[in-house]
Amino acid sequence: MRMMDDRVSLRSFSEELVRIAEEYGYEYFEARGKCYIGLLKGLGGQYEEAIRILDHACRDLDDIGVRLQAPHRLEMKAEVHALMGHHDRADAHLVEGLSVGTATGESWTEADLYRRKGELGGSDLTAAEFCFRRALTVAREQGAKLFELRASVSLARLWRDHGRFQDARNLLTPIYGWFTEGFDAPDLIEAKSLLEELGSAPDLHSE
Repeated sequence: MRMMDDRVSLRSFSEELVRIAEEYGYEYFEARGKCYIGLLKGLGGQYEEAIRILDHACRDLDDIGVRLQAPHRLEMKAEVHALMGHHDRADAHLVEGLSVGTATGESWTEADLYRRKGELGGSDLTAAEFCFRRALTVAREQGAKLFELRASVSLARLWRDHGRFQDARNLLTPIYGWFTEGFDAPDLIEAKSLLEELGSAPDLHSE
């Protein structure tokens, strides 16, 4: 329910952003809002419409020379293509996002881009594990605890699937234990559920 509430809020804010931007002629903010609307349509299963909106919004931003948050926009496109089963295309967007981030110095999405590449790794255990480990390294270097949590969940799930239960517990327990609030957030709910499955969920609410 919380995740659905988040989508409802994001849609409302994005649509209002587009409305205001169109009224005052703010092309940048209009395109930014449309990117999120496109992503939400993809998450809702309207894949073709999502890609159409995302492609158009990204072209508008390119036309006015905006590269700010380009890696994040490419990550959105990758997510929709992954949902469509277009894994090669999704991976290409992630690779481009990493390349653009390196060129512009915008690195705040780097950890999550690597994590998503790992999720696309499929049966290639070595490639997936490399990406998850790289995501962890970047997140820790940046002090990005949310991205560290996400990468830890992905790697712990991979290890679980290959019988490395203790390694998975040892990885996930400390980063989950770092958080002291926000336990109704989707990422923490997912981490707690995985820890419970692994049999070692800490009771962070105890005195």
